[in-house]
Amino acid sequence: MVKMLTFNNLNATLSMVVFIQPYFLASRFHICNLIIMGEEFVIKIFLKHLSIENFKGIKSLDLVPERHNYLSGRNGTGKTCVFDAYCYLLFGRNSHDRPDFSAYPADDRGDPFVEGIFDIDGRELVLCVTITKKWELSDKPPRFKGFETKRFVNGKAVTREEYFETIDDLCEADLFKILTNPCAIDFIPWLRLRKILTRLSPETPYKAVAAADARLKIVAVLLEDDTPEDAKRRLASEISEKKAALGEIPVKRGEVSLNMGEEWDIAEIDIKIEGIKEEIKEIQRLIALKTKPNEMQAELSRLENIKRKAELEFRERELERKNKMADLERELRDKNNEMQHLSYKLKKLENRLYEAKRRSEELERRAEERQNDKPEISEYCSLCGNKLKKRQIEAIGEKLATEKKEELKGIYGEYELSLFEVNSLKDEIEKNCSHINKLKEESASINNRLSKLRRISDKNRDSDVDSAIMHLKARLEPVYNETDRLKEYLIHLNERFEQLYETKNRISANINAKKRLTELSEEEKRLRDDIKELKYKDSLLDELIKRTMEYQSEKINSHFDSVYFKMYRNFIKGGSENCCIAEIDGVEYADLNHGGKIMAGLDLIKGLSDYFGIYVPIFIDNRESLTSLCLTESQIFELTVSDEKELKCRYE
Repeated sequence: MVKMLTFNNLNATLSMVVFIQPYFLASRFHICNLIIMGEEFVIKIFLKHLSIENFKGIKSLDLVPERHNYLSGRNGTGKTCVFDAYCYLLFGRNSHDRPDFSAYPADDRGDPFVEGIFDIDGRELVLCVTITKKWELSDKPPRFKGFETKRFVNGKAVTREEYFETIDDLCEADLFKILTNPCAIDFIPWLRLRKILTRLSPETPYKAVAAADARLKIVAVLLEDDTPEDAKRRLASEISEKKAALGEIPVKRGEVSLNMGEEWDIAEIDIKIEGIKEEIKEIQRLIALKTKPNEMQAELSRLENIKRKAELEFRERELERKNKMADLERELRDKNNEMQHLSYKLKKLENRLYEAKRRSEELERRAEERQNDKPEISEYCSLCGNKLKKRQIEAIGEKLATEKKEELKGIYGEYELSLFEVNSLKDEIEKNCSHINKLKEESASINNRLSKLRRISDKNRDSDVDSAIMHLKARLEPVYNETDRLKEYLIHLNERFEQLYETKNRISANINAKKRLTELSEEEKRLRDDIKELKYKDSLLDELIKRTMEYQSEKINSHFDSVYFKMYRNFIKGGSENCCIAEIDGVEYADLNHGGKIMAGLDLIKGLSDYFGIYVPIFIDNRESLTSLCLTESQIFELTVSDEKELKCRYE
């Protein structure tokens, strides 16, 4: 409840604001509008005037309400429309909390307009909302673009956020809806309703409930800074971890058992290991004696060194011979390539020589033919047919002789050039032939040298050394055979030793495995005991939560006369969950008739108004379903179905 304090003036009120309920700390507006009534702080919101135009089925309506107001008429006369307009003015929704309803009248006679004048503890607040259609006038015809809502506070246009912030300063939206509409339980989400109701019991005394019971004191230490729900989650996490660890124990036990081998006497294994150690030492001593150097082995080593040295020298000489052969073969390839090139060139020169000789002979023949050619001179002109004079005939003869001389001179010049080319080609062919013959001689020389290198045999290898080595090895072979036999037996003893040592390790592992199995059994018992204890604490926490819930439910429901709110739902298998279900006489809200729902809502409104000290106008739709009303300090609007054909309003 609001704190019972008395102050002499408003300044004292403002200085002691820390004692006021959280709902009135939302803004400075609340604090300034608190009035002192006796010893309690109370805020009252009173609707002085409500003007409605073109809103749904209402064309025009002006209400000047009093404390108790009656709106009656047949169905469809606009009773609920008045309530819708009031809710739209405050919340932007209709009376069923739906934002998607249409406020425009069916006949589209004008734009909706709603204005309300409120008295809040002597201060006046004017709220106004208008809806207009927007048109794109640039289009022909104009195109409808949607609706535009304008909001005003005390005649000043404000944004949507500023408008609803002003209303939230009066009262939180969800609480306002509940206080003004008895049927708000139908549409307010149960989590938000539960949040409001839990403020009727702001402190949950978990520790006090735990301290009052000796059994529950065990879990009191778990509630240092946590709620029982947090402690339960922590216990559930610990139980899950321990169950997971418990589930791993059979797997670990199986892994340990899988690695266990046969049962052996470790003392007997130790005796066998010591015996094999002694035998290994003896075999190693005999092998050392057999492999001790003597005269034959020293001579054999000397001869083998000589043989290795000779073989090394032979490999060096062989490498040198192969390198020389590779160089000669490369040189031979170069000579052959050069001869091929010269042969190709020689062939081309011979072809050119043949062509030059043929051209010389042709020129010589032409010169001889021209020399022997004697042209006949006609006595008549070839053009006019007249007989030429002697002087003309002589001139023609001299001209022909000059032309012949010039032509022979050109032929002899070409002939001389052809003879020069023939002689030059002969010289070049002779030079190429000489070069080719020289290359052939050099290639033959290289082939002879290669043949000699291929026939070279190693005459320096000493066969006597090989014979001496073979003789000494034959004499030493029995000694080597005996040594090899001892070494093979030594390998066998080492393998036997490793087998026995591995068996000893398995015996030690078996001992450790038995010890580990005992540890796993003890760990399993400890985990089971821990889980049992944690489950016991969890059950105590369930009982603590149940008792605390009962305490909190009783404290919350103590504010109501007829309605009862179930704040928790218990499960058959234990545990619970939050809920918020209204009941009257054991009947759930969803199963009540309309009158029962209104009675539950009115009881809720009365309890919340008395606790928070805030009273707002209440609209009771379908009032005829009730026989009586509970007493309240709030302004009342009763909407009743009657025989009147038009909406009638009465005020008291």
